[in-house]
Amino acid sequence: MPTNQLVRSNVGVTTSPILSPEPPGTQVAFLASIDFNGQDVQINTGDVTNGIKNLVFSLANPVSIGSLENFIDYLNRTMSVPLTSDQLIAWIDEIPSSPDFLLGFRNALLQIAKTPIWITVLNINVAAGTFTLGVSFPIDLQLTSFLTINSIGVTVNRVGKA
Repeated sequence: MPTNQLVRSNVGVTTSPILSPEPPGTQVAFLASIDFNGQDVQINTGDVTNGIKNLVFSLANPVSIGSLENFIDYLNRTMSVPLTSDQLIAWIDEIPSSPDFLLGFRNALLQIAKTPIWITVLNINVAAGTFTLGVSFPIDLQLTSFLTINSIGVTVNRVGKA
């Protein structure tokens, strides 16, 4: 925190702000709001008073990253992955529509390919050596007359070496 201290110079005596170390127990975090694909994304680094080695990054709110179709086309354009969303949909459309369970499976795959995927958890803790990524997507998959799946997701957690 800046404090005013006397500084002697050849010209005279003046006051000048001097940066002093943060008092014990003080934490400093950087907050930012960025635009990601038209969405406002809040970022909080966590306490960085001891430098980047203690950096903690957490995504404050879920962020939509587009559909599986969008992602496949992105990989095809940028990394020459030999698959396009049109090829994926054509492959799914080849699944027979009977018996009924195959039609349900085909429709579920089409819904998965077209539904937006959300990053629900993104945490990076440099000091602890951990990384967590969670993604999910809404889906309306009627399995039986009394059981429907509303969303599907996966979380990956990597713990660093102790």
